Amino acid sequence: MFGLVWIIMAVILAIVPQYIAPYDPLATNTAIRLQAPSLAHLFGTDEFGRDILSRVIFGTRISMEVGISVVLIDMILGLFLGAFAGYYSKITDTVIMRFADIMLAFPGLVLAILLMAAFGPGVPNIILSVSLVTWPVYARVIRGETLRLKRTVFVRASRAIGMNGRTVIMKHIIPNSIAPAVVVATLGIGYAVLAEAGISFLGLGVIPPTPSWGLMITEGLQYILFDPYIIFFPGLILSITVIAFNLFGDGLRDALDPSMRI
Repeated sequence: MFGLVWIIMAVILAIVPQYIAPYDPLATNTAIRLQAPSLAHLFGTDEFGRDILSRVIFGTRISMEVGISVVLIDMILGLFLGAFAGYYSKITDTVIMRFADIMLAFPGLVLAILLMAAFGPGVPNIILSVSLVTWPVYARVIRGETLRLKRTVFVRASRAIGMNGRTVIMKHIIPNSIAPAVVVATLGIGYAVLAEAGISFLGLGVIPPTPSWGLMITEGLQYILFDPYIIFFPGLILSITVIAFNLFGDGLRDALDPSMRI
């Protein structure tokens, strides 16, 4: 429930940050640069005099946009590729799953960074890079569910009355595979948020001065000894957000697993 409440708050911040942030996240004021947290600036100000709280709030929009977009793309690719691989098996299964294995053989974040170096900075490229790295996880989960569902009575009955494979997949396989895919997707949003922060931290993601948690952390590294609050608050919000998605994903898995109610 804590994870769910935090996620709802994060989504609200991402939708209407302009009504919640106390200041313009891009407004600079060198007269108040590097001010410690106070009543006027709860999270303090950075090296350009920008309000850190406002930048953290607006940074939520980037994180939620990347996380949700990546998961939607992965869900679509994973559902269809995993279902086709598991249902038709043999050549189709071998081709799709071996390609997925190749993608999974590389560390995900490292491969995403390499793709970003090729594509260039920007939020659309972050979404594309992370999606290309993470879709095999969804495909493997759906493939496993498809192999199980192929042996069920209702799927066998559908095939016996002449229903073609594509119709069986759309009407029976995919709808009955949604539950485990949703759990993986919930956990996947946390990973995508963390990946965006890591890519932006390396300077390959969000273009300054757009607020991003990872970018804020890398900009504040040079002040870590004397003004640690510059990176503490973005890092704290990032950590809590990722933990919240993991907690919610675990709770959702338990809620959707019938064995947990026995």
